[in-house]
Amino acid sequence: IYHNFNIMLIRFDQNKIVAALPETDQEGAQKIAIRTQEVFRNCAIPLDQHDYQTTLAYGLAVNHGDREETFEDLLLRAGESLRGKES
Repeated sequence: IYHNFNIMLIRFDQNKIVAALPETDQEGAQKIAIRTQEVFRNCAIPLDQHDYQTTLAYGLAVNHGDREETFEDLLLRAGESLRGKES
């Protein structure tokens, strides 16, 4: 787990990381996701005389405080967003 005042990163399983962004709206979360995606795109991992490119896919879910939902509910909505479903 990584945490500072504005972001918490949690390893969710082998290949998923959850970024919790308190007090961040949809537009701010989208900007952070796009910037992070650009950083990943520009990273290469050297292994066995090859450079392997990294990728990042993301799903966003925002709670504006207009409904009660658990962290698990947000994770489900983010997963639906990742798979291209509206949430």
